Amino acid sequence: MKILLLLFLTLLIVGCGTTEEPYTVQEPSAETMPLFQPLQPDENASEIRPDEDSVSVPLDEPYTRHTDEPYTGDIFYFTKLPAVPSDSAKPEDETVLPSPEPADTYHALAAVIFDYSELPSWNVDNFKNTVIFCPDELPNRDSPQYLRMNTDGIVYAAAPGKFTSPMGYTADGIPYVWETREYLHDWGVETGTEYVVSLLLSGTDMVNLSFYTNSYDEDFENDFLRPHLDACRTWIPEKPLTVRFHGLDNNQSPAAMTADFTLPDTWILENTGSASDTKLVHTGQYSIKRMDKPAFSTEHFTGYEPFHATLDYEPFTGTTAEGFPYIVYRRDPLSVFGEPLGVSWYFVSIGHPNRYLTVAFLSYEDDPADYFDTVILPVIESVHIVPTE
Repeated sequence: MKILLLLFLTLLIVGCGTTEEPYTVQEPSAETMPLFQPLQPDENASEIRPDEDSVSVPLDEPYTRHTDEPYTGDIFYFTKLPAVPSDSAKPEDETVLPSPEPADTYHALAAVIFDYSELPSWNVDNFKNTVIFCPDELPNRDSPQYLRMNTDGIVYAAAPGKFTSPMGYTADGIPYVWETREYLHDWGVETGTEYVVSLLLSGTDMVNLSFYTNSYDEDFENDFLRPHLDACRTWIPEKPLTVRFHGLDNNQSPAAMTADFTLPDTWILENTGSASDTKLVHTGQYSIKRMDKPAFSTEHFTGYEPFHATLDYEPFTGTTAEGFPYIVYRRDPLSVFGEPLGVSWYFVSIGHPNRYLTVAFLSYEDDPADYFDTVILPVIESVHIVPTE
C-alpha cells in the first residue's frame, strides 16, 4: 500500500511540473540583445567516429582517425607541397639539377596539434613552425637557445611501406615512425640527436617533424618524445578546423565558459588566441590579423576607442547556427587627416545568459567584395558556447 501511495504522489508532482509556460525568446535588435537559456553540454562531444576511408594499418593497434572534439593547444600548420622541377627550369648542363622552392598553397593542408603549456620556457612560433628552448630563467640577448622542434610545413606523398610497423599512435590513432641522425647545435658547442618523425595523415599523405635532443636530456624518447606524440592530434581538410578557446571571462563575467569557433583553412591561429591570414603571413605583409581573441563580457562590444575617426555603418543582427543572436558593428577607421586606412573592423557581440561573447574581425580593401559574407560570417555563425561548470 505504501508503495502505491508513493507512486501516486510521484506522478502527481511530475504532472504539476509540466504546466509552466514555455520560455519565449525575443527577436534581436540593434539596441538590445536577448538572453537565451544556458546551453547544455554535448554528451557526444568526445565520441570517436571512425573514418570509413581510413588507410589499412596493423590490426593490433587502433586507427580511429580524427575525433570530433574541438582542438586545443599549439597548432602547427602544413601549407606547402613538395617542389616539382620544371623541364623549362633545367639548365643546359642537365647534370646539375634545379632546386626549386616548395609550392605554398596559402591554406592549411594539414595540422598537428601539441600541448606545450607545461613548458613555459619553450618559445612556440607557429608562423615559422619552430619551437625554441631558452634555459635561462630571465633570458637576455646573449642567452643560449636550443632548437627543440621544427617542421618544413610540407605535406609529402606517403612512402610505401614506411608505416607497416608503427612506433606508436597519436591520440586520434595516427601511426608514427621516426629516424635518427646526429645533430650539431647552431653554436657548434655540442652535438645531439635529431628525431625525424613522420605521421601518416591518410593513405597517401604524410608530414615530418624534427625533434632535437641536447646534452642535458636523459631518456628523451620515453620522458618527452613518446608522451607528446601519443598526446598530439592531427587535422586534415576532411573535417572542419574547430578550435576551443579557454579562459575567456573578464572580471565582470559571472561564470567560466569556453567557446568553439570553426576557422577557415586560410587562417593561422596564433598562440595568443588571435588568427592571422595565411597568405598575408607568407607574403610578408604588414597587416595580417583576421580575428582577435574572443572574450566574455557583460556589455556590448561596439568598437575600440583609439580610432581617430571612423566611417560608421548601421549595426546589423543575425543568429548563429545554434540559435544565439548576434549584433555586428562595422567600423572603418580614418587617419588623423580623415583618409580611409583601408581596413574594416567588425565588432561582434553574441548573446548568452547574463553576458555576451565578444570578438573582433578584420577585412582589408584588397579583399574580395564578399569577404565578410563568405569567410568571416561563417565563423561567427559557427560559434558554440560551452559551460565549464
